[in-house]
Amino acid sequence: MKHFFELQRQDRNLAATLQTCSRDELLNLFALEVFEKRELEEYKENQKFYTTELECIVNWGENWLKDNFRDNNHSILITKDKSNVIYTNIEKTFI
Repeated sequence: MKHFFELQRQDRNLAATLQTCSRDELLNLFALEVFEKRELEEYKENQKFYTTELECIVNWGENWLKDNFRDNNHSILITKDKSNVIYTNIEKTFI
């Protein structure tokens, strides 16, 4: 109950609304909060995974460019749906 008392101090209107809810309504609200929290955690894990994968791809591409081209007239351009190698102003897709 200490969390509810803290909520009463911070947001009296919300606390009053929760007091008028039935048991089933409260269970439904709690289940919804748990579901949304799990979705958020899953999203964060996926975002971390794909960011790591993208970093690996970019590092691989940079190392490939360093190994195969002696000069520095190249760069990697990453957009939302594809990645391109830019070399001496000519665009070549490598992924």
